[in-house]
Amino acid sequence: AAFDAAVAELEPRSSGGREQLLDAIRALHQEARNSERGFIALDGKPLGVPNEVAARAGEAFEHTTLAKMVPFDGVVDGLRELRSRGVRVVLHSDSAPILVKERIAALGFADLVERTFATDQATTVHRRSLFGSEISLDLVPYRKPEAAALRYVLASLKVSPDDAVYLGDSKTHDIPMARSAGVSAIFAEYGCRRHSPGYSKLRRVTHWTNEDVARELLYMQQDADRTVRSFEEVVAMF
Repeated sequence: AAFDAAVAELEPRSSGGREQLLDAIRALHQEARNSERGFIALDGKPLGVPNEVAARAGEAFEHTTLAKMVPFDGVVDGLRELRSRGVRVVLHSDSAPILVKERIAALGFADLVERTFATDQATTVHRRSLFGSEISLDLVPYRKPEAAALRYVLASLKVSPDDAVYLGDSKTHDIPMARSAGVSAIFAEYGCRRHSPGYSKLRRVTHWTNEDVARELLYMQQDADRTVRSFEEVVAMF
């Protein structure tokens, strides 16, 4: 939805056609190594639009993201229940730290998790932290699906692989990483949108290389230790 809002601002003023615009967006994403970088006025020239149009597209992306962001059903109550049962709950994301902070604040997760880990990565993100700047993060010096990333998280928590489960919605990043680290891998099927029209749009402008996309298709065949179709099923495991 956020991407559509940005394109709606850009396309009517673009000097080329829609496909040329999408090619330009993908080039910006690949340069930044991030498909959520957002847009700023200085992007006007590479996008073929006036600078003020590029700036409006960036604002549309940010505001739509926050307006549309809601937790999956049962997650907030489920997290509270897990914490009440003494389960240690942490978040681990490969997104840029500023985006992780925004999501935690927007979703109301700050008081529901013990710690949050984000990848310490050199990506370019043109997004403002509207209200999540005070949230504390632990930076991980490895990226998913490297097993070293999860091992770093576990070591920071002083938790052994046998005492942890990893819940993730990505068979290309979460599941292979957990299995390589010796952690029980739970696939959150409810969070996977890879067969939706929206995911097709993402593939069109992704910062991934063609090799990354091919590797994704291969990883998608990998099985998790367990698949859950709702967060309630996760809570029931404990």
